Amino acid sequence: MSRQHPWRSASLALLVGAVLASGLAACGQDHGSSATCASRLDFHSVRYMGHNLYLHASHAHRIGSGTFPSCPGANGQPSPVVPVSVAAIDQVDPSTAVAVPFPNDEWQIFLRKGADLPPVLKSARWTQIQTETGFATPG
Repeated sequence: MSRQHPWRSASLALLVGAVLASGLAACGQDHGSSATCASRLDFHSVRYMGHNLYLHASHAHRIGSGTFPSCPGANGQPSPVVPVSVAAIDQVDPSTAVAVPFPNDEWQIFLRKGADLPPVLKSARWTQIQTETGFATPG
């Protein structure tokens, strides 16, 4: 049985964390905060902003492709534009809100810039709000 030195474990954990953080930032996958550049979606020449609300894939119906626009990178270089599938949401007009795929068969909701969250999304049992500790049903 080999003994692993404590500093090796700590170094490996830091390295893995740094690689994951830089990879997620570069790919524009940080959609949780509407204040971040990465929480923007362009679809049919309309800007949508990411929301911390999610729904199961069974309530999302693909209607086309959009893009996560380029963001300024940490090194001064802009990130690439990232194509993404876009879906309509049950009982919601796509001109107000759409959804994009998220891991685990969930779809993140994006609201048209300046739009209010539709009432159905505030009360539907098939939506979940992301919190610091996981997911919860809104309302």
